[in-house]
Amino acid sequence: MAKFFTLRQPVQVVVASASIAITIYRIIIWRARTRAKKSVDRMREIIETDGPLIDIHDDSVRNRILERAIRRASTWMTLAHTQKARPMIGQVGGASYHKKPLLTLSPEYVLKPVLTDHRGIREIAFYEAMAEAVLIANNHHNRHHSRQQAYASFLKGNNPLHHPISTATAPTSVFFRVREIMDTLALAFALVLKDKVVVASEAAVEAAWRTIKREVEVLRTLSKFTAPYYGIVGLEAPSVDTPFGVTEDTHLLLHNLTSNYAQPVVMDLKMGTQSFEPDAPLEKRRKEQNKYLQQKDFGFRIVGMRIFQPHHPEADKSGYVFFDKHYGRGLETREQVKQALRIYFGAGLQTSDSCYDEQASQGHYSTSNGYPSNHQHNSSKSALNITTNGNHISQNPEKQHQNEEDDVVKRSSNKNGNSKADAKISPRQRLRVKSISNLLVQLRSIQRWFEEHNKGLQFYASSLLWIYEGQLSCQAPDVTTLKMIDFGRVRRVQFHEPSKQKPKQEPQHQNNTKKSRQHNHNHQHQHAHSHHDAVDPGYLRGLQTLQQFLVELIKEAKKDDDEEEDAYRGDDGTAKQRAVSPKTAI
Repeated sequence: MAKFFTLRQPVQVVVASASIAITIYRIIIWRARTRAKKSVDRMREIIETDGPLIDIHDDSVRNRILERAIRRASTWMTLAHTQKARPMIGQVGGASYHKKPLLTLSPEYVLKPVLTDHRGIREIAFYEAMAEAVLIANNHHNRHHSRQQAYASFLKGNNPLHHPISTATAPTSVFFRVREIMDTLALAFALVLKDKVVVASEAAVEAAWRTIKREVEVLRTLSKFTAPYYGIVGLEAPSVDTPFGVTEDTHLLLHNLTSNYAQPVVMDLKMGTQSFEPDAPLEKRRKEQNKYLQQKDFGFRIVGMRIFQPHHPEADKSGYVFFDKHYGRGLETREQVKQALRIYFGAGLQTSDSCYDEQASQGHYSTSNGYPSNHQHNSSKSALNITTNGNHISQNPEKQHQNEEDDVVKRSSNKNGNSKADAKISPRQRLRVKSISNLLVQLRSIQRWFEEHNKGLQFYASSLLWIYEGQLSCQAPDVTTLKMIDFGRVRRVQFHEPSKQKPKQEPQHQNNTKKSRQHNHNHQHQHAHSHHDAVDPGYLRGLQTLQQFLVELIKEAKKDDDEEEDAYRGDDGTAKQRAVSPKTAI
């Protein structure tokens, strides 16, 4: 009997030890899984893959963003200085009876009113995120992981993977630190044992870090296509009386993109095949869609144009002719949109002096069949109706008033609400070809960014601002600017790496015979493939359509130049006297 108990004792020890070991193992795995789950939840709070860049309903995050923006602007100017701002003359886009105008401030600032709803705080957060991304990327002392942590801290605050210790728990902070160390060890132990739950959680955390890294690079590369940002003014501290902390006096402080132009010719284009977000209510969807049904096809719509034509009967005292949003919404056909672009790129040429002839001979400007004869765009909803039987042009976005004697329609709107005089045009309208070419290059650069760098952002109701110099001068080149503006509806979306499959190896003789054909095929379909893989295909569609329009305008101008040169050259090859003066008015 004594021998039996002697043999049984080691068994009991083994069983007890095994039970304790299993219990400890379960506790460790439990703590590891709990820690992993908290990390995943924390990262999901920071990087929401289908929504705004920040949690706009988190008071601490929202207030921290606003405080950063206020401090940023304070380094540039004081509140007293901003009181000298004056309304922008000739604002294009964004102006309506219920919206505040843009303000300008010497020497080269523009103050954009911030909306008090979710769009306002989202636009501020976007600019602050982009500024933070540029700062992080330019800080070469930070390692890659440190950069990611810095941006994560910007999005959420504090350590992205650890909850801060409040002052109430300060006396027991040692206990929490010890627990943190034990949880870290438990997590490492679970990873060594390849626990499925912990491994999956760690994979999700690593994916979130990759998303943060991509977003920093996306915003950094995007910054060169936006106006310089200097913070917000008109707000001393986050407001507690408004839902999102901003007031009606809050303004974005941006660089005035027109400050270096003598006579800036400006156009605002609303980009994308839709201007509402995916989670917009049905009523909002219908309202936005009905604004311009053709936007889903073109990928953009004209919001406004400001063209320098000092001798135009409808020009204001500064020499500008304005085309408002109703004009853009009335452009129903492709030819009407192209005609609007012809008008935009013809600024100043009909009133130029001999300087035009010198620059035209160098290929800077050209003529185009801007107002085709024997052709009339006639629609009850069209904002661009052109008649050339009497060499007249006019526009009306809401009504048509036809007169068979003089073939005139009236301009869409003016500040007095009265129609203006008819304006004679030349059958062949000159175009600023060099300006078109310069803007085309910038347009292609933005498209490359969307195709190659944009890996996680979608832009809704965002715009492209086009600017070129309207003042013709023998010394001044055709300076142009193309920038992305309006970021109140930017969303982060899930990015999926495109599959990289190696192409099939073909015999050498087959490869040689198909090389040229394959090159042409790839060139013709490169846009289709890029749109299929793109994060924001709607914006890309608009960019591609615009490029097609600009290329067509350049080709038309070149063709007309060749025809005009042949028309004015005699049989012996010598130039003949022109029968039509180069000075005409639109």
